[in-house]
Amino acid sequence: MIKTVENALQVNILTICKAARASGCGIVKMEWRRGSSLLVGVAVLTDDAIALWVGGRVFQTSITQREFRKDRFLSYIHCLACAKRCHILYLENGSLQCRKCAGLTYECQRGHDRERMTVKVQKAMNRLGANGRANPPRRAGVWRKTYYRRLGDLADAMQELARTIVAGKG
Repeated sequence: MIKTVENALQVNILTICKAARASGCGIVKMEWRRGSSLLVGVAVLTDDAIALWVGGRVFQTSITQREFRKDRFLSYIHCLACAKRCHILYLENGSLQCRKCAGLTYECQRGHDRERMTVKVQKAMNRLGANGRANPPRRAGVWRKTYYRRLGDLADAMQELARTIVAGKG
């Protein structure tokens, strides 16, 4: 199985804080479903740290907060691998890590080269209002500079698509 964000066990500090406020205490039960199995964890929140008990293992990391509106705070947890502030950490490789340290990608990033290039060409044509034409006329209200830039983007995207088809990728 390819490691993607959608398949990983996520620990989202924002939902944990919301659940802790709703329950009135600093202990939150978390559940993850993987196929037919259910994994249960417990998060214990303090003012500056969080301890997670998942599958018999305990993970502890610090929490920082910053004010984003008057008297409202936004919480961050720190990656155990790189100490970066994040809203979501993933339980991968036996550790709590950010998406980059865990080596996770999004499902949409897994598309083949040809599919991605086809989507890129389609987007460039839609921006021009091509309606199936290879070289659409400039629409009223579109600046000449913008029109030529978008034509260049379309040409570049078509060249990339042609290269992927010739190279046999995808």
